[in-house]
Amino acid sequence: MPTKRVCMWFLEPMNSYSNEVLVKGLGEQADESLFFDVLCNDSRKHSLVKCPWAYVAKAQKSRQTDQNLSFKVWCKEGNGAIKPWNFDKVRRKRAKNSKYPTIIVIPS
Repeated sequence: MPTKRVCMWFLEPMNSYSNEVLVKGLGEQADESLFFDVLCNDSRKHSLVKCPWAYVAKAQKSRQTDQNLSFKVWCKEGNGAIKPWNFDKVRRKRAKNSKYPTIIVIPS
């Protein structure tokens, strides 16, 4: 039986307005989950805020209505490196009883 992958999610605010909005949205969690200068897989350091997936999805929806909100999403799977996450990518999921994959398009 395959094991479940554990993902940690991070947001990188791209301007001061986004930083303020994202940290306010996290509330009490922001104090313990704020990271500075985390080394990522692109060999550069980024200021990232650790947050749950639900908050990442909520922030992504908010970005569609608030044009000033600018951030990047990063993901760390298991013990791997922190990598950028693209919401616009297409994922393929194979049905259990099917030979052919089902294509799921994630809207941006």
